[in-house]
Amino acid sequence: MPQFDITPYLSQAFWMLISFGFMYLLVSYLIMPMLDDVFNRRDTLIKNDLEAAERINKQAEALIKEYDEFMLSADQQKATLLKNAYEDLNKASVKVEGEHDKKVRGKIKKTEQELAHLREKLYAEADQIAEVVAQKLAKKLDATDVKKVG
Repeated sequence: MPQFDITPYLSQAFWMLISFGFMYLLVSYLIMPMLDDVFNRRDTLIKNDLEAAERINKQAEALIKEYDEFMLSADQQKATLLKNAYEDLNKASVKVEGEHDKKVRGKIKKTEQELAHLREKLYAEADQIAEVVAQKLAKKLDATDVKKVG
């Protein structure tokens, strides 16, 4: 049986060692340095990307902090402006209300004076009318009394 023949084993082992040695040298001196270079570039690229991302995160955090401070300042300014505007409006309202109150009180006083004058005039006219009516009634009564008596 040919598989039990030992003579070709020695030549096969020799060529296997030469092939293995050649492949070992090829892999260790040609392929491994290329792979090592690729891995180093990849590590460098990843480190640079991570550093850039960290820098960008710090910038973003600084911008967010600056934005928050700006918004807080804007809210405070808005509150101050609203308070000042409310106070100014309130002062103007009080002033306008006082002016209108004076005008209304003046008109009321003038109207009361006119009403008092009209009342006096009406009372005077009423007295005159009453006098005239009383005289006419007295004349009628005198005339009717004279007729009845007579």
